Amino acid sequence: MNDPGLPVERVVCDVLVVGSGAAGLTAALTAAAQGLSVTVIEKSALWGGTTALSEGMVWVPGSRQADEAGVRDTVDDALAYVERAAGPLFEPARARAFLEAAPRMLAFVEAVGGPRFTLATSSMDYHPDWPGASRGARSLIPGVFDARRLGGRFSTLRRPLASTMVFGGMTIPSGELSIMRRAHRSPAAAWHAAGLLARHALDRAAGHARGTRIANGNGLAAALASAGWARG
Repeated sequence: MNDPGLPVERVVCDVLVVGSGAAGLTAALTAAAQGLSVTVIEKSALWGGTTALSEGMVWVPGSRQADEAGVRDTVDDALAYVERAAGPLFEPARARAFLEAAPRMLAFVEAVGGPRFTLATSSMDYHPDWPGASRGARSLIPGVFDARRLGGRFSTLRRPLASTMVFGGMTIPSGELSIMRRAHRSPAAAWHAAGLLARHALDRAAGHARGTRIANGNGLAAALASAGWARG
């Protein structure tokens, strides 16, 4: 992906990816890891797509993280849930292919330098009363990303929604919201919050338009793009 705004007269590549959200960047990273030449094109002046605005959670039943947490889940249970959610559009073979490939996709993204994910054990499926629903075994949160690794490209990453930031540009990751809420009654949480505020103050003093400790969908897009750029 060239820096947005730069004119490209002619591009020759093995794989052309349209769109710079998580889906496009994962496809690009996958192709690059196979030794193919890849170009990502984006119609906007900013990259990251709607992913950059989102919470960034991914829904992957049977992940390594779930196994390590000792959470029991099966493809058949997840398939039953997908069947109920899809209704008349349900395609058994297609759904099973997704459920079997998704954990491998997640492991691959982590292995090739993309974001690392944490199991959101408190996040249950949207319809916990449906057949095959799970409580805390399928949703994962992307890790925090240091946007200073992007260099000048950080300024062209789409900003998160203003309502998801505090102090004019400080991001609080989904997994840290509970810590921040305890800051007034827990010394450990207060120390953690103080560290985040200090980091944000240093970022602004250094001239950054917003904090460089980014997370959620913004960090997910940044980590995927960074891994892709590292592979050319």
